[in-house]
Amino acid sequence: MEELRIENNIINKEELKKFEFKTLPMGYIIFVSIAMAIYIFLGIFYLVNGDIKSGILFTGISLIFPALLYIRIKKKTKSLISRFKELTGNEYIEYNFTFKDDGIEIEHTNSNSKSMMDYDVIVRVFENNTSYMITTKAKQFIIINKKNLDKDKNEKFIDILKTKAKNIKKWK
Repeated sequence: MEELRIENNIINKEELKKFEFKTLPMGYIIFVSIAMAIYIFLGIFYLVNGDIKSGILFTGISLIFPALLYIRIKKKTKSLISRFKELTGNEYIEYNFTFKDDGIEIEHTNSNSKSMMDYDVIVRVFENNTSYMITTKAKQFIIINKKNLDKDKNEKFIDILKTKAKNIKKWK
């Protein structure tokens, strides 16, 4: 396989905002969703049975759960930006990626360090208008800016992931 190199990937607050919801653990999202549904159900149940105070209370409590998700998302983004500042002195971090036979080489250009991500740990790929987000079993992720991919590189990128990353469960 011919290597694919993608340079100058900048991850900043704007890029993180595009994928904020995707950075939360799925178990947390499911738990909050179920809890919210239970409280809404209890609120409606009490309202239908004439207990207005309990109905309003449980329905009101159900509104707390979306706020919890929002707070957790913002906290995670703020934590990542703080980590970027700690590592680089900036509110962004820059990476180069080289897609090789045995995995993705991640070069942290701000610190001149390198690491490898095996293809078999990749479980999801999310896509929006400007970038791709690749997530792993361990909830780690990388973001690849589409502006760094011409048509040929984009096709090769997709082909490499579809042939090498056999554990991808979702491609959205």
